[in-house]
Amino acid sequence: MPKVCLSEKQKDHDRLVANLLLIQNSKQKNNAQMGEILGISSSAYSARKREPEKLTYNEIKKLCKYAKIDVAAFVSEQLKII
Repeated sequence: MPKVCLSEKQKDHDRLVANLLLIQNSKQKNNAQMGEILGISSSAYSARKREPEKLTYNEIKKLCKYAKIDVAAFVSEQLKII
């Protein structure tokens, strides 16, 4: 079976999804609660989980402020629970 190399775009997508889920699960919040934190509906939050590239800068800032993490770390690094 040939090796599959993920594109940079796919790696970014996977990292953002993982970071969103890590924050959501570590804070034990459902989609409605996460949407409320971001100032959007639960269905909009679900859509953002599927396509995190569509998160606005303000939504990312709200999420990072809530989770007490750096915006740059959220966007560029795979987060870990400490």
